[in-house]
Amino acid sequence: MPLPALAGAETVLLPYMHCSVLMRLDKGLAAVTGVGIDGAKLMDRVAINWRLDPRLREDQQTGERVYARTTSIAGT
Repeated sequence: MPLPALAGAETVLLPYMHCSVLMRLDKGLAAVTGVGIDGAKLMDRVAINWRLDPRLREDQQTGERVYARTTSIAGT
């Protein structure tokens, strides 16, 4: 299923194995995300190792300084 377009902002589509992210380059954050997962198989994550995507420049994405305290998918 195609992700919706975002008018008025420069974006780039980053496809991953089970999701896609439409990055808003001026904000360094995802504008739109799409996932293809089986919700019944979700597992709680204790720790997430964040890393920058090599397809974008460092100044076009938000990194560990924002996500370092994320401890689970639900944010709890």
